[in-house]
Amino acid sequence: MLAIDTRGEEIMAFATDPLIMKQRYPVPGSPYALAFAPRRDLAWVTLTARNQLVGYDTAGGQPREAHRLPTVRQPNSVAVNPHTGTIYIASATGDGLQVVRN
Repeated sequence: MLAIDTRGEEIMAFATDPLIMKQRYPVPGSPYALAFAPRRDLAWVTLTARNQLVGYDTAGGQPREAHRLPTVRQPNSVAVNPHTGTIYIASATGDGLQVVRN
């Protein structure tokens, strides 16, 4: 299971049986929203301070930055279509919905 620590600016990975933190990885730039693309093992994280979307490859032992894209202003929401890999980023300021075909 993946989670974002917005105060500590990091992505965290947990095992669930038993619940234990396995990894912590720094994500500077005010990480906020997280979506996972299972077909490509990518964790997509929005950075609200930078108006960016970062894709982390999670297939190996430690997350590795694989993609970095500019986004709509204040990207507070992100979702991934698990079948197509299309990414949807929503602005919290009314700047609209950004669609990234991946």
